[in-house]
Amino acid sequence: MDAIEVLIININKLCKSKGWKYRTLAKTMGVPAESLSRSLNGNPRLDTIEKMAKALDVPVRAIFDDPEQIEGYITLNGQPVRFHTKDELLAMIRGGNSS
Repeated sequence: MDAIEVLIININKLCKSKGWKYRTLAKTMGVPAESLSRSLNGNPRLDTIEKMAKALDVPVRAIFDDPEQIEGYITLNGQPVRFHTKDELLAMIRGGNSS
């Protein structure tokens, strides 16, 4: 997944979490809806990305976090076990400890 695809997925999720349409995001950013649409369908400039993040009240980094990438620890049989992917976590949950 490239950075633009990740950006679009995350903008959609963030807008949905606020109950916003792109038009609302554009208005909050102070840009025409058509400009926002062109940015999301092309190659948005850094200042546009910063405006999106500010309007959505998130750090710029949140717009580029890969929605498929997860990492963390769970406790199995009283021991912390680290996972690096969604598939590893699912395997652990299903009983196939992959570490």
